[in-house]
Amino acid sequence: MHLPTRSKNIRKLHPSKASLQRRAPASEGMRRSCMAKGAGEKGSPGLKKLPEDVKKEQGASQTAPLKAARSSFKALFIKAAVALSVLMLAAGAYLWITLEEIGSYVVPKREQAYPLESGMGARDVVRELTDGEFPDFLLSLWLRVHRGEFDAIQKGAYAVDGTKTLTEILEDMKEGNVLEIEPLRLLLLEGESLPLMLKRFETAHSLDNDSAQCLADPAAFIRDHLPEGMETLYGTASSLEGLFMPATYPYFEGGSACAILEDAFTSMAAFLSAAWEKRAPGIALKSPYEALILASIVERESSLNSERALIARVFYNRLEDGMRLQTDASVMYGVSPAFRGILKRSQLTKDTPYNTYTRDGLPPTPIAMPSAGSIEAVLHPGNTSALFFVAKSHDPRDGHVFSTTLRDHTRAVKDYRRKVREYRQSLKE
Repeated sequence: MHLPTRSKNIRKLHPSKASLQRRAPASEGMRRSCMAKGAGEKGSPGLKKLPEDVKKEQGASQTAPLKAARSSFKALFIKAAVALSVLMLAAGAYLWITLEEIGSYVVPKREQAYPLESGMGARDVVRELTDGEFPDFLLSLWLRVHRGEFDAIQKGAYAVDGTKTLTEILEDMKEGNVLEIEPLRLLLLEGESLPLMLKRFETAHSLDNDSAQCLADPAAFIRDHLPEGMETLYGTASSLEGLFMPATYPYFEGGSACAILEDAFTSMAAFLSAAWEKRAPGIALKSPYEALILASIVERESSLNSERALIARVFYNRLEDGMRLQTDASVMYGVSPAFRGILKRSQLTKDTPYNTYTRDGLPPTPIAMPSAGSIEAVLHPGNTSALFFVAKSHDPRDGHVFSTTLRDHTRAVKDYRRKVREYRQSLKE
């Protein structure tokens, strides 16, 4: 019997399970290859696809558009990021350049100095000096960048000459390099009456003439501007005549006439009050206001300091003797506060409150602005027994002739008239 041989053949016909598993990959590959060929050949039925292959193909067909979309979105995102970065760089460059331009901006020339007033800050200055050249948000950003640099700018007037940048002007303000402006000046001339004085305000250069407004109520002006402790200095006076100290008053362009008047008023009040306290004993005056009235007459009678005290004494002598003052200057004021020229006989005889030929004592108010010298002369009169005086010639600089008797005075008057006639004749030749 040949049983072993048959046994071998049986093994060949029936391979083991392990052998089948080892060969499975090859068989699987062949199967897939056959399916592929069958699917690839037209009309050839090929082999049927397994369910797992169908699922894989379906998954692949579904994920392909998604992958494409993701790839497209990624590319778009990169492009947008690059564009945004470029835009941000461009905006940053624009801001940097503009901020540099603000700091280096040359402020246009101004004819008048720039006034930095109390309470103003760098923000106010920057906006006013750039005058709309840059948007507000950029100016705010520029100030934020320079925070703390210009916090301590100092008030005053600063030059804007058309050559300095905004930064340089702010540096000037920080250091207090104010412009030294030469003030304008207004002369209030001694011996002028109030109407003539006010005409000076009308013609003053670059002065805000608001004098009519502040002098509309004289009594209120006196009451409101007398220094403390001097409320009774002028008694019940309601006229402003003679209450302003003649002097040269400085003011800046666009200054106020009222400010000058207030200064002149308080200066006169302060001077008169102090001078009255030091007056010579025994003078025949009852109040500082009477001293001011007499001083205004002395001022109008003579321009020479050397003889004002003598003229004051002459008036005292006449008052003490019960004589009228008989001064032409007061009569002129009665005709018109702005009167200038030669009095007519009719004017000398016409009675007015200021006609010292027809009225006893002092006129009711001053007739002009007396100088400090005339006030001092009235409060410290000279020593003379003269009762009369008359000019020596047509020239006020020649002074006066003083006489004790009417006879001597009449002779001096004739001499004066002769000299005036001779002078007028010489002008015709």
